[in-house]
Amino acid sequence: SLINRFPALASLDFNLFLSGQFVSVFGTWMHNTAQPYLAYRLSGRPFDLGLIGFASTLPMLILALPAGVLIERWDKRKTVIIMQSVMSLQAFGLAALTFSGHIQIWHITVLAFIFGIASAVEITARQAMLIELAGRESLPSAIGLQTTAFNFGRILGPLLAAWLMTATGTEGSVFLANGVSFLFVIGG
Repeated sequence: SLINRFPALASLDFNLFLSGQFVSVFGTWMHNTAQPYLAYRLSGRPFDLGLIGFASTLPMLILALPAGVLIERWDKRKTVIIMQSVMSLQAFGLAALTFSGHIQIWHITVLAFIFGIASAVEITARQAMLIELAGRESLPSAIGLQTTAFNFGRILGPLLAAWLMTATGTEGSVFLANGVSFLFVIGG
């Protein structure tokens, strides 16, 4: 049976979290596809693509290790909920700016930096929370299932982003969808 192969699926808490995470990962990869596309469409400068990529990944480099230490002192569940909320608000802000036509490169850069900070803390808390959700003996299964969800999102998220941008004619729809996708993890 499926639970014999993947014992983490026996945990209702893990199932709820994985389901929400699965939706959110799709949204994040959609966002990661549309954001540089929007920046390049606005400015046409490759430098801006690098700047935005730098702004979103620098926090991970700087904060991942300290976040790991702090996470052990914080409530992991609350931390994930707070950081997912920050990322959702960031996506909704980007959607609003894009839909209104007031979006500028500096907006994208600042919001990418905020997303990077929240991601650095959230990823660390989420990974540390897996053992609490699935149990020690099911941890390898939980890691494998979460990695599978991440890789599905990495493959299908850009495809969905391209479809949504083509269907709606704006990157704002992708950011809106991403903002909504975080609500699934928060709910789960």
